[in-house]
Amino acid sequence: MPLFRLLFFLLGTSLATAAPLRVLCLGDSITQGLTVAGSNGGYSWRYPLWKSMIEAGYNVDFIGSINYGNGTEQVIPPPVNGIPFDRDHEGHAAWRADEILNGKPGELPGVGGAGSGRLSQWLATYRADIAVIMIGTNDCILRQNGDSTAAEILAITRAIQADSPGASVFICSLPNTTISVAQASLIQTNANLFANVDSLWSTASSRVKFVNCTTGYNATTHNYDGLHPNASGEAFIASRIFEQFQEVVGPPNFAAWIAGFPGIPAAMRGADADPDGDGFTNFQHFIFGGSPESGSDAQPPLKLISEAGGDRIFTLVRRRHSALRLRFSTSTDLETWNSTPPKVTGRRRIGSYDELTLLLPAPEAEPLPNAFYRIEVATP
Repeated sequence: MPLFRLLFFLLGTSLATAAPLRVLCLGDSITQGLTVAGSNGGYSWRYPLWKSMIEAGYNVDFIGSINYGNGTEQVIPPPVNGIPFDRDHEGHAAWRADEILNGKPGELPGVGGAGSGRLSQWLATYRADIAVIMIGTNDCILRQNGDSTAAEILAITRAIQADSPGASVFICSLPNTTISVAQASLIQTNANLFANVDSLWSTASSRVKFVNCTTGYNATTHNYDGLHPNASGEAFIASRIFEQFQEVVGPPNFAAWIAGFPGIPAAMRGADADPDGDGFTNFQHFIFGGSPESGSDAQPPLKLISEAGGDRIFTLVRRRHSALRLRFSTSTDLETWNSTPPKVTGRRRIGSYDELTLLLPAPEAEPLPNAFYRIEVATP
């Protein structure tokens, strides 16, 4: 049997310089925002969500085909930490879930409108790291069967996963409304999402999470017209999404993480320092887990657990952060390296980390005396 070797390389030093997380907010008028009396100026729950992300130190880029609210009185909210509000989104007022998939005839682009096109066309122009989906209220108003609406939301999710295989997707339950004919269908839709999203919608590379935006949402006090959120309703929705975002993504940057170890001397708190002398830098612990104080974590982040037919199955624990880019390659002589993308066959959540099960094919030149594997972790 060939001798197994693992070489580990880390590229980059801090997530503070990583590429921003691309966040897609997709939905109807509740996501787009209306510029009418009683509303919050046409920027919806997207602004308090974005504000929370910026204030917490996350580097985010909101994406989408439109950047305006629905209506003529466009209001731009104040910047945060000197950063102007990123208004890009995919909220389309009065659209149903099936229209997100297939388009809505007669809709024209332009400031104040509801946008145009369909999901496949929008996805061709960007890739999402995080997708936040809140769609289905208009389906409920038309008394569409809740299970049918949930099936369309699943189809939207699958399209995003096909376009952005590593995306984390948040499926938001629909906020309560005082419109009685809509509330019954809304309850059915939410029940379907609650029962199935967390357990059935994820893939090996894309995690899908249910976000409860219904429990505690008061249709009278959180809406300005019984249907659309007022400022307090938008803040409520944003807080629920942000909680899930933090759980999935983890600390916003290395600085926030290292601050959680006050016992490390100031001179040993840098990304490249190794205060416990275990051979792993602080930044490597940040990415791959373990404590920079314990001195007992000197083990490869990539662990061989079985060999079958020349292929090898590994586990890799790494921080749940969509800006990280992993590259795998194999060699038999340490000089020529061949890119070897692994197949993710399993995922287990461990706090702010994921344990991935990876299938890596054996080097083509086996059986030779040595088979070397290399993993590179980049934070561009």
